[in-house]
Amino acid sequence: MVNGLREPALASLSRNMLAEARVALAGRLEQAGHSRSHAEGAAATVLALLDGLLLHRIIDPDVRFDAVPGALATLFRKEQP
Repeated sequence: MVNGLREPALASLSRNMLAEARVALAGRLEQAGHSRSHAEGAAATVLALLDGLLLHRIIDPDVRFDAVPGALATLFRKEQP
């Protein structure tokens, strides 16, 4: 990731890949009934969280993520009207 900040071509590729992933995930959430705003926010949050979780795993291979799925599930609940 740090190299992506230093190398313009890699930065562009990384930016495009992340944008495509956010759009794809947000689209799935919209199809599931979430508003566009909620879907876009949740997609950005989930992808950033995944990056963070991977970084934590690299730093500490013994870290446990048992509670993560339940915590993330709240992001995907439909908004109440």
